[in-house]
Amino acid sequence: MLGSGGPALVQKSAGKLTHFPDHFHQITSVLAIASGATVLSHVNDSGFWFVSRYLGLSEAQTLRGWTLTVTLVGLVGLAMTLVLSLFV
Repeated sequence: MLGSGGPALVQKSAGKLTHFPDHFHQITSVLAIASGATVLSHVNDSGFWFVSRYLGLSEAQTLRGWTLTVTLVGLVGLAMTLVLSLFV
């Protein structure tokens, strides 16, 4: 993550990881936080501008595609994390 989600992930996960008894719960917590950090990121994310300029898209076109894509990535990541947590 290049945008504001990266610092948010580090800040939120740093304080929470000490509360879990094992590494598995720490890992699934970080995955869940990272999934949430990607959902609905937009113009304040540097990845948004990278994709916009690299593909030659207007801001409106990039916003439509970017919002849908990162929301799907976040939701799939959260679903995978929840499934993973069921097995351990």
